[in-house]
Amino acid sequence: MYWHGHFQSAFFEEWIDQGLPAPERYSRDYKRRLSEIRFAADVNRGKSPALDPPLLDSVYGFGVLVGQIFGELLGISGPRLESAADLCGRFNLGISLFDYVCDETGGHRSIARIPVFQQFVGSKFDETHRLDPVEKFLSELATGILTDIHQLRPARARQPGGLWNALQKMFRAELAMSETGFNGFHDTELIRKALKLKSEEPFRIMAECVALSGEIRDRHGLAAARSLGRSVGNCYWLIDDAKDVWEDLRNNRWNIFLLHAAKNSPGIFEREIDSLTEVRLMKLWEASNVAERLSKKATRGLRKVLDDRDVPSQNRQQALGYMAASLSNWLKFD
Repeated sequence: MYWHGHFQSAFFEEWIDQGLPAPERYSRDYKRRLSEIRFAADVNRGKSPALDPPLLDSVYGFGVLVGQIFGELLGISGPRLESAADLCGRFNLGISLFDYVCDETGGHRSIARIPVFQQFVGSKFDETHRLDPVEKFLSELATGILTDIHQLRPARARQPGGLWNALQKMFRAELAMSETGFNGFHDTELIRKALKLKSEEPFRIMAECVALSGEIRDRHGLAAARSLGRSVGNCYWLIDDAKDVWEDLRNNRWNIFLLHAAKNSPGIFEREIDSLTEVRLMKLWEASNVAERLSKKATRGLRKVLDDRDVPSQNRQQALGYMAASLSNWLKFD
């Protein structure tokens, strides 16, 4: 738990230093808004905890609120934002279930059996395979999401350009990281790029979906939306990896902090993982100030992107306040 508290202090110290709003003022309202959002779908959950209704509401609700944050920062409101926020909610839910299938079942093999993902995997669907409740729901959810994203394509374009390419890259990175553990040769730069795509790109995609839904279609406007999405995604990437670092260690999964340790001490994962591994990792991270350095880079990057946009101060303050509250809420440990 020391690591979690240490990272939280380091991150929000840098956040406040960049003139971004403290989470405490917005935390109660953020939790209230999140609790009021429901995922309106009839789901056959079977026996899977991944399809528990309160969990679906929470994951969908987070995506909706992120979509609303992007809308405020991009100057989009009304029915267009409502539709875009729903798409962001479903997209976030799809990413979560995709991760679940990759991490908890058969990884690439399980994903390859879901028909909607054939266009990304490049293999043929096995018609004899019967999808379990999670796979079936994910297939239906992803089909609707991809249909909606396809409809956002510019006029006369066969695919929605950059969005479709981003989806393909994110999909491949998700699969690659689900099959890349600590053993064997590590190309740390390839792993870093895959982690970045896996963790930042969903937010870049959500930001672009919001922009396109709000009829932002010029090159400069879309580039600004993508930059905003990536800078927001970078913050959530750090928060998520900081929270999950010990779970990822136990499950042989890379994250940005474990990768940092491997780069600075290449043999650290060659020995058996035990209670002393955590001690060694903490010493490495403290010696290199990794929490402070990565937090400073992420918050400075976000501030720079925001300063390049002409956003009314009230909208900006409220959107970033809710973002701060959601980041802080994410770092609450059970």
